Amino acid sequence: MKINKLFPVIVPEFTYEEDLEEIKESLRSERREQFNFPEGVETTCGNLHKNERFHSLVEWFEECLEEYKVTFALQCDRLDISLMWGNIAPAGSGVGHPRHRHNMSLVSGVFYLTNGVATVFHDPVYPRTMDCMEVISDNLKVRGGPIEKIAAEEGKLILFPSWLVHESDRHFFDYDRMTISFNAFPAGNINPGPFDYPMANIEAPKSGFFLPTTLSVEETELILNAPDDSKPIELRDKAMLYALYATGMRISELVNLAMHNIDLTRGSVQVVGKGGKERLIPLTDRAVNMVKQYLLEGREKLSKGKDHINVFVSTHGKRITRHSFWHRIKVYIKRVGISKDVHPHTLRHAFATHMLNNGADLRSVQMLLGHTDLSTTQIYTHVAQTEMQNMHKKHHPRG
Repeated sequence: MKINKLFPVIVPEFTYEEDLEEIKESLRSERREQFNFPEGVETTCGNLHKNERFHSLVEWFEECLEEYKVTFALQCDRLDISLMWGNIAPAGSGVGHPRHRHNMSLVSGVFYLTNGVATVFHDPVYPRTMDCMEVISDNLKVRGGPIEKIAAEEGKLILFPSWLVHESDRHFFDYDRMTISFNAFPAGNINPGPFDYPMANIEAPKSGFFLPTTLSVEETELILNAPDDSKPIELRDKAMLYALYATGMRISELVNLAMHNIDLTRGSVQVVGKGGKERLIPLTDRAVNMVKQYLLEGREKLSKGKDHINVFVSTHGKRITRHSFWHRIKVYIKRVGISKDVHPHTLRHAFATHMLNNGADLRSVQMLLGHTDLSTTQIYTHVAQTEMQNMHKKHHPRG
């Protein structure tokens, strides 16, 4: 996640690492209409998030929303996509989106399928900005108030508070400008905080803590042992699950592990995290043995004899993507009958919580997780305390 600081607002951006051609073709095949706002832009219906062809993309959006929610301590279980639509500005059309904002939503996202004209944001404290539906002239200087631009780059997703007024420059390039946008609402257990005050949960993330969903030790063991290690693909999944829980790595860090990053003799992995920062994490003996078994019995069958740099490979002999692995995790969650709202980071949450419950100090857990700020790790101390309180209440004879 890269951070853009616009005025008093933080707008993070994420990069999609998979091929976009299939998504572009899916968007082109969707029924589109031209509306007066914005004139000339072709727009799909707002339920793309329910379309199976966009399923893997939606799951990636959900991962990014989860990271956004945790980073800014939003007081809810999750952010659910409520509307998702595609826009195509025809090549050389000269059309753009006039100034607007998204009402009745908390977080909005714009995903760029092509390079092209920038998204323009307006300073939220400038009075004229709030005339949000005003169609304005081409000259930005006559609009009044400061602006900031974020370049449209293929595969980039930006997330921002829905009340932030924005528009797009006019599109004169010789190819179609294609974007997918969405709005997300808080869902699950929501702290009845001041969601109507736009900066409340964005500018003051340390004012309270959201306790992320975690798993008990018993639930974790069920998931870890759900794969059938007699099958090469499930042996790989089991090794990945063991490594994930043993280290607390992010899924993106796990799927990007190269063979030279892992030392099974010493029982450690070298992880390249956010911002290219490296850290060395020990592996448990059980994780070492499971990864060894996968390398001996499963990897060659999956790689089909290809010499591949990555530790964990797909059935096509390529690096497994985080989306594919998340799909696999959901299979095992369903298999063992866990009904909790599990997200890609849940095993990472479980690692941190269980380490603290068993006496690990906060600084050590911070280093293992790769957190820059100790306050991010401190969230897990609250999770651990809550888990102990729940256990005490459940098992104490006088409740």
